Amino acid sequence: MARLGLKGGKIAPLLQAALKDPAPERRSVAAFIVAQFGTPLQRDHIRSFLADKEPAVQTRIASGLLGKRTVLSTREHVQQALAAFDSAKLPVDQASLLKFFQERSLTETEQKDIHTLIQKLNAKSFQVRDQATRKLIARGPAVVPMLRQATEEGAPELARRAQVCIDRIKIPETPTLPIAAARLLADLPTTDKTTEPLRALLLYFPFADNETIEEELLACMSLMSLRKPDIDPALVKALDDPLALRRAAAGYVLGRVGTEEQRKLVRKLLDDPILRVRWRAAQGLLAGRDKQAVPAMIELLRLAPSPWIWKVEESLVRLAGTGTPSPLVSESMGPVRAKAVAAWSDWWKNQADNLDLAVLLREDHMLGLFTIAEYDSFNGGGQGKVWECSRDGKVRWSITNLFGAMDGQVLPNGNVLVAENSGNRVTERDKKNGEVRWQYQMNNPVACQRLPNGNTFIAGYNQIIELSPTKAVLYTLQRNGYILFGASKLRNGNILYATSTGLVKEVDTTGKEVRPAINIGGNGSWCGVEMLPNGRFLVALMNVGEVREIDQTGKVYWKASFPGVFRATRLPNGNVMVASMTTRQVAILDRNGGRLFERLCDGRPWMVRYR
Repeated sequence: MARLGLKGGKIAPLLQAALKDPAPERRSVAAFIVAQFGTPLQRDHIRSFLADKEPAVQTRIASGLLGKRTVLSTREHVQQALAAFDSAKLPVDQASLLKFFQERSLTETEQKDIHTLIQKLNAKSFQVRDQATRKLIARGPAVVPMLRQATEEGAPELARRAQVCIDRIKIPETPTLPIAAARLLADLPTTDKTTEPLRALLLYFPFADNETIEEELLACMSLMSLRKPDIDPALVKALDDPLALRRAAAGYVLGRVGTEEQRKLVRKLLDDPILRVRWRAAQGLLAGRDKQAVPAMIELLRLAPSPWIWKVEESLVRLAGTGTPSPLVSESMGPVRAKAVAAWSDWWKNQADNLDLAVLLREDHMLGLFTIAEYDSFNGGGQGKVWECSRDGKVRWSITNLFGAMDGQVLPNGNVLVAENSGNRVTERDKKNGEVRWQYQMNNPVACQRLPNGNTFIAGYNQIIELSPTKAVLYTLQRNGYILFGASKLRNGNILYATSTGLVKEVDTTGKEVRPAINIGGNGSWCGVEMLPNGRFLVALMNVGEVREIDQTGKVYWKASFPGVFRATRLPNGNVMVASMTTRQVAILDRNGGRLFERLCDGRPWMVRYR
């Protein structure tokens, strides 16, 4: 319908008429098509339809402008958010939620005091510097954003001392309550005071404890900005805020869902002295189909600091798809950067006129974290564990003393879902102390997955089940004649798994095969399968030590060797992360099969996930 209704930059008369159709179902579909596939100016025009009295039309427009996953993810997790607040014994009315964020935000007076202390970090007197350092550390996580800003824009010695303060402040790892509160505010019905929730999040944004909260706040503020046609003036005003992170938040939201007049103001942030502001502005403008953001993103590939340069690269890779130029720099530094910037600049010269920025709405934004489940300790002895690291390989947290961990998934509430194969159970555990918060007994689970609707998908050696949040069994599939080596529930509702007989199968929840099985070989040896966004499959075969990208016929489009590999996941930048039980390694392979990252595990890694 998008191809038929949007041609040559114009909306076809039939689609234009459908926008005013008496049937809300037809209006909502027409609005979604224009919002997701239209030009920036057409998308601006569709904002006026947010005044429609039918909620379904507003939801469709939001899904078109933001992407379905952003809208659905925020709203599908409302029940989990309510449960988090109920567990903390906190009220969930609007006034209480607003107060929650106001109490965690610094006032202007407090900000001035913090700024004064930060400047004293560069004082000539050791006593003054030491006293300022102690006071900043004592203020806790709320001062971290201002300290981070000092590390990026301050003099070298001031930046170094600000980083020392950051390193000594204990930042909470579990972002459950702030994320839950933001989702609850975003889910509140539209009222005359609709701007209050958005302004509360905007005020709090520079004081968010970590980047996970930041991403959720940006999604919620973007969704709140689609409750009515007009944009809150507070967002426009925040583009000149003295706090860099507030400028960044406003730039992101207005770039993503604002009008052309507002995007013009956001473009000025592409030259902001703070690189993180440039990044958020470019990120928002890209999502809003503004091609002027692409050269700015390429420039950031040259300037961005090492810890988050991968974010810039992933945005460009999602944009380029199969046309991604080489080399990639997210795992390399130094001279590679200059070559990569030159390659991307040439790519942009050739692609600028034909590039479709709508592709960005069809991709997830990732945090760049790896979750690794180890079955045992030291190659066959002791207990297993689940742990997480970033691209520097540094362990962020670890849950130990697990009974044969074969899978692990970090949940939106901060807990971790674990398939404990030799313990014959699936548990949900607090990642701080490993305490069991939820469990279900099942023989030899090999895979587990918490679904967006709160259900839990579990696969054992010979059985697949799905549980409701109350642990009611919704369906059971008995798989006899072979062992399941890995399984997952797909976004289309079907189930994908690999078997001990060397087959990859996709079935519906009744067990009916929806496509012919694919023979990948490796009969009797462990193997894994992942469905790729392009409809192909990434399979890992332990018996031949090889990862392959194949289609439905088994045709190989890409392959790389790695001894003992039996789990693999494709990263957004095109590289592949693998796990080997024979070498006890996890590694990242580039498109040529070269190793960009290697880590020796204590035990046998059984699953790797990227989030």
